[in-house]
Amino acid sequence: MKIKNETVRLVVLLFTFCAVVALVLAGINKITAPIIKEVEAQKTRESLMKVCPSATDFNPVEFDMEAHPNILEAYELTKHGQLAGYGVVVSSQGFGGEIKMMVGVANNERVLGVSIISLSETPGLGTKADDVEWLNQFVLKTSPYKVVKGKAEADNEVVAVTSATVTSKAVTAGVEAAIAFAGGLE
Repeated sequence: MKIKNETVRLVVLLFTFCAVVALVLAGINKITAPIIKEVEAQKTRESLMKVCPSATDFNPVEFDMEAHPNILEAYELTKHGQLAGYGVVVSSQGFGGEIKMMVGVANNERVLGVSIISLSETPGLGTKADDVEWLNQFVLKTSPYKVVKGKAEADNEVVAVTSATVTSKAVTAGVEAAIAFAGGLE
């Protein structure tokens, strides 16, 4: 009988401890959720400014997420009331996991800019895809892109990051998806 009472006491103690921890975590989540949301909104604004610095307004675009599974968010970019293009947040699968990027696409379906929001690629190799100089290869080039090793000789060629071809192709696929999506909005 003593063992049974001890077991019940331990179960009640464990349940109470778990309930208290769950309540504390819920409270912390309630406090931090608005802060996290604001930080994410700020990151989005910064990414939009990187891909289209001349835009004066960014308006969210509603779209069918099931029809565009790699597109996470989309924004209409305007400059003094005139449509300047679209900012598209796209997800692509790299070597080390998801690559999330913002792609600015002009009305003529040319890339205005690319900004990596997050990536979990191999440090020193795949993370070089976040280099501004490398990302600028996409700007004002002709789609569809072709990832090449060595030197780009055609207007649609993008030089792969050394030792990170999978990452290079993933970023390129994301840029292509953003172009196709933006082209369908016009």
